[in-house]
Amino acid sequence: MGFVHEYPRHFHSTWAIGVVDQGRGGIWYRGAHERGGPGELITLNPGEVHTGYPLQKQGLSYSMLYVGSPLVKDVLPDVARLPIFPGMVRDPGLAVSLRRLCRWLEFGGPSLAVETWLLSDLKSLFVRHARVEERERNGRESGHVARIQEYLRANFHRNVRLDELARLTGLSKAYVIRSFHRRVGMPPYEWLLQLRVEMGKHRLREGCPIRDLAIELGFADQSHFHRRFKSITGVTPAAYLDGRYRQTRTK
Repeated sequence: MGFVHEYPRHFHSTWAIGVVDQGRGGIWYRGAHERGGPGELITLNPGEVHTGYPLQKQGLSYSMLYVGSPLVKDVLPDVARLPIFPGMVRDPGLAVSLRRLCRWLEFGGPSLAVETWLLSDLKSLFVRHARVEERERNGRESGHVARIQEYLRANFHRNVRLDELARLTGLSKAYVIRSFHRRVGMPPYEWLLQLRVEMGKHRLREGCPIRDLAIELGFADQSHFHRRFKSITGVTPAAYLDGRYRQTRTK
């Protein structure tokens, strides 16, 4: 993909693994900015808020893999806890291999060879660069945030009010916003919008017509859905549905 689009803070429901093809780019992740170019791998964990941006006017070319939990369990069958990536890692040899793999996935290749290569590269990536650890579960603030996220997932289509979240946690409205932002990287409303976009991607893949999604997902109107979807994915819902998954082309 080539892009000049700057992604706002957002998250993915899967592991997001990218390799830089040309140019240099940056991400904001876990409270810090990281920058890299060819030979660098972008490794992001599910649900973790981040941004993405090119570091030159002509844009950035990169390839991404979105890896769900079932595949990770195939790659790491003996690991019971979540593998945690640090953000950007340097591994020129693996970057070359992943870049070739992405070309095969994009343009086609022998199925057995592609699947074998995919599992091998992912195993190398996780073993070399991920830490296997349990996500933090202790602390009252962490519990409040988890409860809010669970509530928003169950009510993503509704116009949820802040006082609902305050009653749910027993916290003041101001503290709900502050603690959620501190733990997640964005306020509850922004997180809810990202969640709706992730739900929208899933519903598009299921075959749901675009015209029905805005109301189903709780957006104000179709224009609001289109704007938010493009700001997060870099493409319109129609382009995503067509399977192009490409960003604005650099010139």
